Amino acid sequence: MQLRKDSEKSILALLKEAGLSSYEARAYVALVKRNPVTRYELAKISGVPSPKIYSAVQKLYERGYVYQTADEVPYITPIDPTELIDDLRANKEETIKQLEEKFDEIQDTFMAKDLDFIWIIAGFESALTKAKETIEKATSTVYIAGFSHDLDLLRDPICRTSGRGVRTRILSYGSSEFEGCDVAVHFDSEGITERTGGHWLTIVGDNAEVLVSYPMDDGCNSVWTNSPVLSLIITKYIDEHFYEQRLSDRELSGQGQKIIIKGSP
Repeated sequence: MQLRKDSEKSILALLKEAGLSSYEARAYVALVKRNPVTRYELAKISGVPSPKIYSAVQKLYERGYVYQTADEVPYITPIDPTELIDDLRANKEETIKQLEEKFDEIQDTFMAKDLDFIWIIAGFESALTKAKETIEKATSTVYIAGFSHDLDLLRDPICRTSGRGVRTRILSYGSSEFEGCDVAVHFDSEGITERTGGHWLTIVGDNAEVLVSYPMDDGCNSVWTNSPVLSLIITKYIDEHFYEQRLSDRELSGQGQKIIIKGSP
């Protein structure tokens, strides 16, 4: 079996990332290219030093990744790469499952004393990850203020809130609809962006956990904290957009209400 040099290099790197040692990875890939061979031959074609090839083959054998004959000088052949991949995937999933179980045992103390601090989170993707986590963790209420194109990136966790009995109230700059959520739509998103210099995302979970991200682009920075005062300010600001005297139009959307705001907030 012929492997291009760049492909072989990538495979070796991925095998090491998946948990094989450098020598084990080199020995296995060499076997895929040429088999069956003795350990002596394998050391020559793989570049693994002769004193190390025996332990590398033994570990591969114990993992079930190679077969060997019962001869005095055994021949070695690899299992099919698809079988190797399946086993590595299963091992990874089992490891993750065990990690979840172990973390559940200590979860009660996680960040218990530190949530009153203001934490800084860097990057757009990190902001989205924390936003999804904040929404998914909420058990009673979620308040969100953001621009429609950013809210669309959070559509799945937002839409799942109503099924969990979580009341979700959204102030959207730009047209958005979320089944089962209260949504106030403000159509002056371009004007607001021009006046503030960018667009932002604010989420409050259970009237306690607060995430504020700005600007929502590659230079995004976020603050995350448990602040009753900040939570109150943000939720009241969003609630203001649902008061009857501020409305020019109101319509029902699923079990929530949709409000159209045609002026500046």
